[in-house]
Amino acid sequence: MDGIASKKLIHHIDTLVKRFMQLLTDKKENPGDNMMIFMLKNPAMSHQELQDNMIMLFIGGHDTTASSIWTLFYYLACYPDIQWQAQEEVMEVLGDDIDQTVK
Repeated sequence: MDGIASKKLIHHIDTLVKRFMQLLTDKKENPGDNMMIFMLKNPAMSHQELQDNMIMLFIGGHDTTASSIWTLFYYLACYPDIQWQAQEEVMEVLGDDIDQTVK
């Protein structure tokens, strides 16, 4: 990856890796059981591999979220009756307090 944006991304990911490593050091007794802690506990994994895996997880998470949202909108457009039902359910749950969705 070349360019200013990718260098910034790598810098931020490097910072995250260091924070997770510090978290692991601070919480040796019970660090948790998330994916990053699992990777950090693996002595065979280098710092570069940790960075690469975090980039993959962030980018992969972004793509799947975008794809899911696009698919949702596509099907709601194809099936207006379902769109109407979804809108009615949102209005039933939120009522006039629609601002809850952006809090």
